Amino acid sequence: MAEEVNVSKRLESFEKAMTKMIGTNDKAYHRYPDSSNPVLGNFFDLDEIKNTLAYGEPASLRELSRFAYRYFGIYERVINYYSRLLLFDYVVTPKVKGNISKNKILNKYNNALSFLDKMSIPVNFQYITYKVLKNGAYYGLFRVFDDGITFQELPVEYCRSRYKDSRGIDILEFNLSYFRKITSESDRQEVLSSFPKEVVKQWERVKNSKNITNNWVELDTKVGVVFHFGDFVPYFVNAIPELLRLDEAQDREGDREAEELQKLLINKMPIS
Repeated sequence: MAEEVNVSKRLESFEKAMTKMIGTNDKAYHRYPDSSNPVLGNFFDLDEIKNTLAYGEPASLRELSRFAYRYFGIYERVINYYSRLLLFDYVVTPKVKGNISKNKILNKYNNALSFLDKMSIPVNFQYITYKVLKNGAYYGLFRVFDDGITFQELPVEYCRSRYKDSRGIDILEFNLSYFRKITSESDRQEVLSSFPKEVVKQWERVKNSKNITNNWVELDTKVGVVFHFGDFVPYFVNAIPELLRLDEAQDREGDREAEELQKLLINKMPIS
């Protein structure tokens, strides 16, 4: 009986905690999320891959990378390997300016360590690296709560970064039409409730507007985060033609082996 009471209390505590949870990526806002990001379009042949690499925009290259990640096991393993290669250990070095007491220095130092511990840097940045390698960029919101810190991933199709602030940090621009794709008003309100007040305020400003260009909003660099390798292009995308050639060569080798086996069977079969 006591065990049943404890289970009931834990369940009640978990249900209360759920009200404070936020979706850390786009899949959290779908009733039945996909196992991974869908690949748009059909199979890429070699000519299409070459044309996309030569003339494609980052969005086209991103879809090509997603296709390769789904189709080529080597491409998937390379991205997974390199995204987990770094340990993301960090060092905090205090820089003292002026006359500050030792207690204040220790207090600020401990606060800095506590802040970094809450960020779960090894876990979060391995995932961010994985996304950058696969999609060419990672866009998200840096969320600070009383009991922790998290990165809330934003759908890459609704984000861009064209400018930097005075400190050289990339400025995130988010397309608020993301909320228009949600047809159910109750679902839209559920999604909005997980976003910062700044985003909700901007949505209220433009939700009735039909001006498409008015949907883009710049987020403060203290909130919006952008990670990329300089050109917003998936890092290993240029290797995809060779992977397709390897795949085709393996198919041809399999066909040759089947032909040789067929010849062998015909030659060895007794003819009456």
